[in-house]
Amino acid sequence: MSVIGVDLGGTKLALAVFEKDGRIIDRKTSPLENREGEDVGKLIVSEVQQMISSNKEISSVGICVPGIYYADTGCVWAPNISGWDNYPL
Repeated sequence: MSVIGVDLGGTKLALAVFEKDGRIIDRKTSPLENREGEDVGKLIVSEVQQMISSNKEISSVGICVPGIYYADTGCVWAPNISGWDNYPL
């Protein structure tokens, strides 16, 4: 089984598929290109879906965001992404 790691920054989205031993077997970077709010969320979903379709044995996906994750609501605050003041991730 492999896992997908997603790193959302202020200007780009980076994804990688990792094997159990930590080896990277696939990776992709996509610029945010001034996307805001829901458009950033749609980009994340689209890129993760593409990674899953290319790498069938995915057991989990993890994501980090430039801000704060509120576990009680499942929302995030990402100050450098417009429209992500209380975004449901």
